[in-house]
Amino acid sequence: MQFCRYIYSMKIFIPLIFLITPALFCSAQSSDVKQVPVDTSANTIYSSVEKMAQFPGGILEFFKFIDKNLKYPEKDRKAGLEGTVVVTFVVERDGSLTNIIIAKSPTPEMAKETLRLIKLSPKWEPASQNGRNVRVHFPVAVKFKLPKP
Repeated sequence: MQFCRYIYSMKIFIPLIFLITPALFCSAQSSDVKQVPVDTSANTIYSSVEKMAQFPGGILEFFKFIDKNLKYPEKDRKAGLEGTVVVTFVVERDGSLTNIIIAKSPTPEMAKETLRLIKLSPKWEPASQNGRNVRVHFPVAVKFKLPKP
């Protein structure tokens, strides 16, 4: 019984050693190395902000933009394929879109078309946090649905 308590306490103690040990090694610095403070807030990508980025004119205008500019891939149209492409991107402090990544797509053609569509987008109204523009991560689902005959 005593041995079981020892093993249980070691399960808690061992992870603490691994957390503390790197801190001890990393905090040791030579006296001739100077640390320069770096402002990383400019590079931070937020997922939640006070005022979220938005397409010019709002979400309804974004849906109109998609409807107007989406070109259903011919190969998928002929095959009768439908689906949803999930794309993520970063709205930069100036409203431009970067880091466009297709997270999920039913077909490569739908992914390619969604990528083209997002790159075609005009600059967005940037997100803000504490009164200043910030970078924000933004996910979008683009549905490919064939019209009913």
